[in-house]
Amino acid sequence: MNNPVTPSPPPENAEKRHFLKQVLVGVGLAYSFAPFYAVWRYLVSPSERRTPAAPLTFDTALLNPSNYAIVRFGDKNVHIRRGENGGLRALNMRCTHAGCMVEWQNTPQKFVCHCHGAEFHADGSVAKLPATEPLEELTLKIGANADRITLFDDTKSR
Repeated sequence: MNNPVTPSPPPENAEKRHFLKQVLVGVGLAYSFAPFYAVWRYLVSPSERRTPAAPLTFDTALLNPSNYAIVRFGDKNVHIRRGENGGLRALNMRCTHAGCMVEWQNTPQKFVCHCHGAEFHADGSVAKLPATEPLEELTLKIGANADRITLFDDTKSR
């Protein structure tokens, strides 16, 4: 009698090797695309991904006795201040040098960035390097009775 040779089932280790090979190929592909993703994120600027905030209207009573208020407006912290002449200014509190948050100091009347030591005058202009650009100023509109303020997400040109 002629006995045909029946193939033996693959050993259990072969299945494990096949699974590990698939996992390693998947991980390798993920790592090979990571640099391309990093370059893409670098090339797409944050301003292109950002959506402007809707106008924000609030009561002038929000200004504290020191004649300033800090409000969250979209993705910005905005410092609204009444100047010596009574006019209002709205400045983005993000340092133009490295993007850190600046702190308002009421006694010397200036903004200070604690990341690299940049300083800005009360009007947002540069007082001390390393920052070379003034703070971003946002548009404010004051209501007819001067009791309401509307803040808009666009920058005033200086």
